[in-house]
Amino acid sequence: MGHSLTATIDERLREVGLSAERSIVIGSGLLDKLGIRIAEDIDLVVDDESFVSLGERTDLKRYEDDRGVHYQTNDGVIELWRTWGLPGEAERTYSELLPDTSVHDGVRYVTLDYLKRWKQKKGREKDLRDMELIKRYEAMHG
Repeated sequence: MGHSLTATIDERLREVGLSAERSIVIGSGLLDKLGIRIAEDIDLVVDDESFVSLGERTDLKRYEDDRGVHYQTNDGVIELWRTWGLPGEAERTYSELLPDTSVHDGVRYVTLDYLKRWKQKKGREKDLRDMELIKRYEAMHG
């Protein structure tokens, strides 16, 4: 079994100069935090001010695709986004996502309910596997 990232998420946020108050862990980071499965990377949505400052940094790689610009740490472990959304729905900013988040050990994550909706809509093979793992987790934890 690989090494869990969540022990180091707070550390990694500090490394990239982000506070837990200015970023939301999206995607599989929550699964890792809850012990459901190990995440291979950390996806973050950051507030607008933080996102603008990312563009001035030389230690991050800049990518542009159909979802717009995002940044990645050189080791590829952290991806930083300005917006995130459920597939087929409007992208949401940091402040728009806040109602669908909760804080665990000083780090803000999307809720399990939001993540389930995202994975259900995405529907890739790995998302379906994650849905099974989440069902098992919920059965064990009520």
